[in-house]
Amino acid sequence: MLLAGALCACVAAYVAGLLGDRFGRRHVFLAIAAVLILFPVPGLAMLSTGNTALVYFVVIVGFVFAAYGTVGVQGAWFPELFGSRYRYAGVALGREFSSVVGGGISPLVCASLVAWAGGEWWPVAVYMIALMTISLVAAWLSPETRDRDLVTESDA
Repeated sequence: MLLAGALCACVAAYVAGLLGDRFGRRHVFLAIAAVLILFPVPGLAMLSTGNTALVYFVVIVGFVFAAYGTVGVQGAWFPELFGSRYRYAGVALGREFSSVVGGGISPLVCASLVAWAGGEWWPVAVYMIALMTISLVAAWLSPETRDRDLVTESDA
């Protein structure tokens, strides 16, 4: 199951990168974030059925959009957000702090939410939607960088 998701994710990262080059990094990220705001409720509902085909579907969609669709765009977009003088620090701090919130403490938060709700999955869906809404708003407020000149000295 994870292998199927990972194989689809390889294609998704490449396609998201191509789409970001063609239509703009911000636009592609916004589209992916919108999908990820809408997906937690039906995705977790499908997981709770125990149906193997639905579980495969959710894992593949999760890998394609959440895991690698966003990464395919971020690889170009994040460095382009910062001038050359602060590029490494800006990308490193942004990615690492977000990984702590999105990946580091999320399992603990989700386990606590499930325990609080008596085994129900809906609080986890609300948490996921909240995190993706923050990402969507941040992306909406960020500039498009597709044609940015990365060697301009005034931008350093």
